[in-house]
Amino acid sequence: MGPCDFSLKLHKVGPGFENSFTLDTDRCDVESHRYIEAPVRGPDPVTTLIVASGIAVPKIDGTDQGPEDIRFEAFILTDYKLDHQSEFVDGSAYVWLSSISDDDFNHFTAARLEAVTVGANVDGRIQIHLLGSLQGDMAIDRIGYQAFILSSKPRPLSIPARRLNPFSPYARAREYGRFTEG
Repeated sequence: MGPCDFSLKLHKVGPGFENSFTLDTDRCDVESHRYIEAPVRGPDPVTTLIVASGIAVPKIDGTDQGPEDIRFEAFILTDYKLDHQSEFVDGSAYVWLSSISDDDFNHFTAARLEAVTVGANVDGRIQIHLLGSLQGDMAIDRIGYQAFILSSKPRPLSIPARRLNPFSPYARAREYGRFTEG
């Protein structure tokens, strides 16, 4: 995918506008998205820790409703996808408003994130679900996130047998009958 033009993105919220939208890494709605995987030995069934981070560029622009809250709902689709054998176990996220702007300097304005959840959608992509609100004539330009996901894969049923190194003293002693058990 080529460079993204974030200036073209705009999500108006308020009366007469759709207050729910999806921000997708595949559609240039998220910049600086990265993830890492780490195997874990922990309580079953967890086998993998995934840390996904990025900066969503929603360009949420609220219309001035005075003291009334304008509620919005956003889904951030990260670039991490569980494979067909993996299963989502649990997740949490640290989400923050990276950049907000006040369109009208004469009124009181506020922006809040009220609830954040992490899960996997039907395709296995990790998504972050946000509920928030705006008050006054303002815009949210960027939302940063870092999500922590625990997933599981089926473990092998048996442990492969360990091969004996033919050059070890133990193997040579056993081969020539100089090794006795007990």
